[in-house]
Parts: sequence; C-alpha cells; structure tokens
Amino acid sequence: MSNRLNLRVEMADGCILVGEVISIGSVTQSQYYANPQMKWSMDLLSHSLGKLEINPAHIVKMGPDPTNMQEFKDPVEVVNCVMELMRVAHNMPLNFLQRQG
Repeated sequence: MSNRLNLRVEMADGCILVGEVISIGSVTQSQYYANPQMKWSMDLLSHSLGKLEINPAHIVKMGPDPTNMQEFKDPVEVVNCVMELMRVAHNMPLNFLQRQG
C-alpha cells in the first residue's frame, strides 16, 4: 500500500502545484549560531513539473480536496499536517486519500 498523498499546494507567490507528496522531513543546519536552525523540506512529485523540493515555509494552503484546503501560517503546521495525512492514509485499508481508477 502506498503512503503517497495526492495534494493541491498553494504557494505564497500564487503558484498552484498538484501532485503526490513522496517525502517530508527536516535537517538541522549546524552553523555558528548558539541555536541551530531546522530546515524543513517536502518532496512533491508534481503532475506537470516532475519532482520538486519545496520549503514548507512558502506554503499558504494545502489539501487533498481543492474545495476544502487548510491554511497555514507556520512550516511546522504544514509538516505536522502532512505527516498526519500520511499516517491516516497508510493505515486506511483502501488508502482513501488516493484517487481511485
């Protein structure tokens, strides 16, 4: 069973991307700061542009249903939402977030 998500993603610059999320995660950037920064990334296999690495900080709205999308103000909210959707999709017998047919 696939845990890929079909999502519509609206970016802060007005771009709309449609595709499947194939991974999401974070990397700690060790720099010369007292507090290391976290770099979040999401890989989207877009229907038109191929594989894209997206910084969730630039995502404004996202969701599997274009008529009922969730809005975000913070990249951590985006990551948490995608991880929860992936968890739910993976645990459903028919992977209800996938397009059927």
